[in-house]
Amino acid sequence: MRDLEIRGAGSLLGAEQSGSVSAVGFDLYAQMLREAVSEVRGEPLPSHPEVRVDLPMAAFLPEEYVPDVDERVLLYRRIAAVSSPEAVEGIAADLEARFGIPPAPAQALLTVARVKVRAAELGINTVSLVRHRLTLTPVSLTPEEQGRLAAAGAVYVTRTRSVHFVEGSGEPPGTTALRGLGAILSAVRSPSVGSESI
Repeated sequence: MRDLEIRGAGSLLGAEQSGSVSAVGFDLYAQMLREAVSEVRGEPLPSHPEVRVDLPMAAFLPEEYVPDVDERVLLYRRIAAVSSPEAVEGIAADLEARFGIPPAPAQALLTVARVKVRAAELGINTVSLVRHRLTLTPVSLTPEEQGRLAAAGAVYVTRTRSVHFVEGSGEPPGTTALRGLGAILSAVRSPSVGSESI
C-alpha cells in the first residue's frame, strides 16, 4: 500500500486520481473504491460495527521493536483495518518474519485486534473490562442461548442487552475478553456443543 501511495498504480491511482486520494487518504479511498465496485457488481458488503475495546493492558508497537516511525504508522493502520481473523494472523506472521517475536505490548495489540474482529462478527460494539468484570454489549440472546451462556459462568442483563463475565484469577485481560466472546459464539452458533466456549 505504501508503494502504491508513492508510485501510483496506473490510471486508477495515478495522476488522474491523485486529487481524490490526497483529499481523503489512501485507506479511505481504497475502501470507497471497494464499496463502489461491490455496489456495481451487486455484491453485499460485510457490515462490521465500530468496536470500542477498553482493556487494562499496554497495547502498542514499541519503538525498539519497529524503529521506523512511518513503518509503525503503516502497521497501526493495517491492524486497525483488519476485518477477519485471517488478516490478524497474517499481520502477526508478517511482524514476526520482519522484526522477530513481538514483545508483550505488540502481542497485546494483536490481541486487541483479535477481540475487535470477534466482537464485530457478533455485532458487539463495546468490550470493557473494569474491576475484574468483563462487559460485552449489545448482545441479543434467546432464552435457550441465555441458559447456555449462564452455564459458562456469564450473567445476561436483558434491559441493557449486556453480558458480564468475571475475570479469571491471574488471567490476562485479552484472554478474558476472548474467552467471553468465545462463550457467546458457542452459545449462539453451537447449541449442540452446550456451554463450552472456544
